[in-house]
Amino acid sequence: MLKYALAASAAVSAIVALSAPSYADDSATVQINGKVNAACNISGVNQTIQFNAITIGNDGKVSSGQTKSANLADTVWCNGGNNSIKITASPLSTGGSSSGFANTINYTLSTPLAPSAGSWDVTAANQTITTNYGAFVFDSSLNPVGTVALDAGTLPQLAGDYSGTVTVDITPGA
Repeated sequence: MLKYALAASAAVSAIVALSAPSYADDSATVQINGKVNAACNISGVNQTIQFNAITIGNDGKVSSGQTKSANLADTVWCNGGNNSIKITASPLSTGGSSSGFANTINYTLSTPLAPSAGSWDVTAANQTITTNYGAFVFDSSLNPVGTVALDAGTLPQLAGDYSGTVTVDITPGA
């Protein structure tokens, strides 16, 4: 009986030894990759800068010192490097004309969206300034405001409805 007990004990020991192998500590690392493409966005646009009745002096010329401001957008952002903001502006104009009268009104445009320009005088159609930035965000708390200050006239101003445009184009960099 002792032989059977020793044989059974040896068999159990062999099974335990086979079923519980010894492992060394080990680990594996899985890398996760992704890409965010360069992008830009302007939201909250469709602003109007309304002068209503533009003041003219006794000489019929546009009076200086008339200024209005409006947010150009609620948020403007680009997430890449070397992004481009291009601002194109045209003076206020009316469709009519008459000898000896002005049918355009020039203005000075100021905006933090183009700080390298500071402000510039818009005197011809489609004047453009381009500024390059790294990643940026301008939101309403940072005042992406456009300020228009009408230039004093050099001729009497023709009566009529006047309109001009400021267009902001953003292009993502790499």
